[in-house]
Amino acid sequence: MNGNKDVAKSLSPVLALMFLCFSVAFLWFRVGSLDLLHGNFLRAEDGVIFINQNQSLGLSAIWHPYMGYFHFYSRIISAVAGCFELELSGYILFSGWLFAYLFLFSVLIQRLSVCGVSKYPLLSLLVLVSLQPVSPVVFFCITNSQWMLGAAFAVLIATADETVRISVTKVVVLFVLSLTGPFSMILSPALMLRACVLKDLRVNAWAYGIIFSCGLVQIIGLLHSGRASGLGLDLNFWHWWNTLLYVVLISPASIPSFYLGCLFWTLVCIAMFEHFKGGWRSSVEKLTPIMLVLCALFLLASAFMITRSNPMSMLNHGNRYTWVPYTLIFTTAVLFSRRNIKLQHGVLATLALMCFTQVQHYNLPNLYFASFANFGKYKAINIPTHPQLADYPSWHVNSSQTRLNEASSLAQVNVDIESSDKILCEQAKDLGIEIKAYQPEGAWTTVEWSDKADFLNSQSMKRWYPAGDVTMYFAFPYLQDGVALRFDEVLVNRKIEAVTAYCLP
Repeated sequence: MNGNKDVAKSLSPVLALMFLCFSVAFLWFRVGSLDLLHGNFLRAEDGVIFINQNQSLGLSAIWHPYMGYFHFYSRIISAVAGCFELELSGYILFSGWLFAYLFLFSVLIQRLSVCGVSKYPLLSLLVLVSLQPVSPVVFFCITNSQWMLGAAFAVLIATADETVRISVTKVVVLFVLSLTGPFSMILSPALMLRACVLKDLRVNAWAYGIIFSCGLVQIIGLLHSGRASGLGLDLNFWHWWNTLLYVVLISPASIPSFYLGCLFWTLVCIAMFEHFKGGWRSSVEKLTPIMLVLCALFLLASAFMITRSNPMSMLNHGNRYTWVPYTLIFTTAVLFSRRNIKLQHGVLATLALMCFTQVQHYNLPNLYFASFANFGKYKAINIPTHPQLADYPSWHVNSSQTRLNEASSLAQVNVDIESSDKILCEQAKDLGIEIKAYQPEGAWTTVEWSDKADFLNSQSMKRWYPAGDVTMYFAFPYLQDGVALRFDEVLVNRKIEAVTAYCLP
């Protein structure tokens, strides 16, 4: 193992930090813009589960299961966010996701350098992992930070040394990873195999004890939720075959990417043959790639179990379930080929062509979370988050209503929906719009605003509300020269009781 230790020493802290910076820089290929100022990356469970339940349950929400298992890390970050103003939640939850992302790449850097991967293939792997062909929903939101942590967890247990020294930091990290997402229960069989092969159950009893105990907790939670038995089974063979082929060939989106997937696995098989043919200084060195493959297989099997009623849902670049398996497969390919530089270059080049030609961007309309959060201090409103659906209240955050008694003191303007007169506020940070109306059926309502009456450079937002008497709310930053509003024709033809604009300080 001395050669591996030399490699580990060659990767200095400065170089490791540079590698992490590169990993963050490549997120630019995902985001498309840097509009983070309005909680624009809050998505799905971020609000309606993590923020709302933290507001209603307090610290007890940390131990509140969701979808059959615990989300310890996401709950902790949400609890931290709850200590600050609601409008800061977007920043804090995004920072929590970014920390999980950086933790994954820190684990890859540290563990693969110990396993003998040199710096240039390691840097290439980091880039490929960040750009792998997977649905962009795994990025930027605290709900999907579990996929980052799940990949880090799998790499850690697959590459662990024969003797893992106990420390407070390691205990805390293992505890958090094991209680975040279903990974401790899914990966326990692979960990049992490692214990049998290396016969290290007694030596590393503390680590095995934490993982197996937390895995048991997750299993109990899953069985109690009924999620494990709540879905039917798609009996169409071709649906399963097409999905399996798609996933195995790394989500090919075209004929060239299909052949690249075939070439990738051909090179991996060659590298695998050379790996087992070569001599190894320890059982851990030989077992590590096998452990990574097993973890990937268990996670893919779990993904197919979850989507068993509709396996074709995996065709949307894995629908997030392939993030961890692909990370492990890419890592395994680099490890298998590390003794053959030419073969390793071929593996990396093939993966680069597959990833760079299929990367998906995460472009979302601005929902003006900060403005809504400001409005929510004075009104009991549902603050919209992504994705927007034809449902109510759909994905949302509950307002904080910290200044509910001051609502009547706000500067208010009665709005004529057919007029283009500007709304002028003496002092305002945001503008809140309240529309009381009756509509015979559920529908989308769109509001546009501009600092000019011609609306050539207007901004807009749409929200869906159900049938009947409804109170609609919109919020957005106040424009310095005043705000002109324009409403869609459908709203103009509805029975409007009142439209009120609130100048929000």
